[in-house]
Amino acid sequence: MLNKSKWVKDNGYGGIIVWEITQDDFHPKCCSKSYPMLRAINHGLFGTGSGPETYGCERK
Repeated sequence: MLNKSKWVKDNGYGGIIVWEITQDDFHPKCCSKSYPMLRAINHGLFGTGSGPETYGCERK
């Protein structure tokens, strides 16, 4: 999501829509932080918060 959100910003689009939010890890079961998808989008669009590499979601 980080690269996609950076592409949206770099190409002058107005934002991103997320159709189904329930697939995001809101109970941090798979990652060390909740809402990794929304965090990645926010980081790509606004450069805020820590990057996705810090979420602990890497596949093992």
